[in-house]
Amino acid sequence: WSAEVKTEVRFGGPLITSTGTISPVNTAAIIPGADGTVFSVTAVNFTKLFPINLKEGKLFAVSFGRYNLLDLLDEDFFAGGGTERFLNIAQIGPLTVLRQVPLITNAVSTAYIRGGEPFITFALMDPNDHSLDPGLSDLFADGVTFAPGINFPAKYFGKTEKHSFGGAITTKAYTPFDAIRQAIIPGPPINPVEPQRGSWSINYTFRQSIVERAARDGWGFFGQVSFADQATSPVTTFFDVGLGGNGLIASRPRDEFGLSYGYTDMSDVLKDNLDLLPIGGRLQVEHQLEMFYNLHLTAWF
Repeated sequence: WSAEVKTEVRFGGPLITSTGTISPVNTAAIIPGADGTVFSVTAVNFTKLFPINLKEGKLFAVSFGRYNLLDLLDEDFFAGGGTERFLNIAQIGPLTVLRQVPLITNAVSTAYIRGGEPFITFALMDPNDHSLDPGLSDLFADGVTFAPGINFPAKYFGKTEKHSFGGAITTKAYTPFDAIRQAIIPGPPINPVEPQRGSWSINYTFRQSIVERAARDGWGFFGQVSFADQATSPVTTFFDVGLGGNGLIASRPRDEFGLSYGYTDMSDVLKDNLDLLPIGGRLQVEHQLEMFYNLHLTAWF
């Protein structure tokens, strides 16, 4: 058995909304609230491992409780929750899943672990965001989200690579204009838009090590491609490509770096029902470019 409890306090100015894009550029400012001083218990969960064949690294895991979904993006080349690596949410994960997968919520997940890494995963979660409340009194009141996934590790030229396929579908009724914690949704619509159930998304993620000194020590390139339905999701097409990791300079193995380009296209239902006359034109495809270099000075700084 293992357990995780995490509390967070954020304070200061609001989430930056004046960049003219649908994706926030300061992701960490969303958690647990987007403005002011906010305290929240963002994770309380428990995990049980059932050994199948420990010599081959085969186990079955069951986990349940409250989760911060950004923390679950455990990636070597990107992710980092908006604090450790990329800051723009478009460089962290596929934006198409934002409609089905809330930021902080209650869930049950299972995983078949092979070779020490998750091979097949399946999660069942409350589709409502519960960043600032426990969410137990109205658990699954508006529906449920199902999120399956499968991972394929491999070797290419002796270097580790990994392919991941995933998806999400929710029974909650939505329109593309409904608020999402992880995105800045313009609105309201010019014409009424009826909520629809069955919002879905699919995604594929690829990582390939270029320099691999040891497990989780090195750098490489990555890519993500994802799609979602027009009727309920504000973001319907997304992809990004980039380089990232640690030790780009051999004499500085603990420095981290990243360079990524993201492409984000919005739903036609969203575009067709927005009054953008004050700024002119129609919502356009968004392009995000971010680069960083984290300098490791000493063990404590």
